[in-house]
Amino acid sequence: MADADEFDQLREKSMRGSALYDDVDGVDESGGGFLGSFTPGQRLLLALLVLANVVVITLVLLSVAGIF
Repeated sequence: MADADEFDQLREKSMRGSALYDDVDGVDESGGGFLGSFTPGQRLLLALLVLANVVVITLVLLSVAGIF
């Protein structure tokens, strides 16, 4: 009887452990690379920041060249 209880406890631990690994694997599958870890709102903000950087760098280069 005690062996059955130990077996049940071991099976429950094993199931919990496999569920944790399944959750971790699910995160990797939906990753989609670097941008996969961001929400759509965060991606929009990141795109706007990159665009602002490009505009500022372009204006700085134009002003250094004396065009702007």
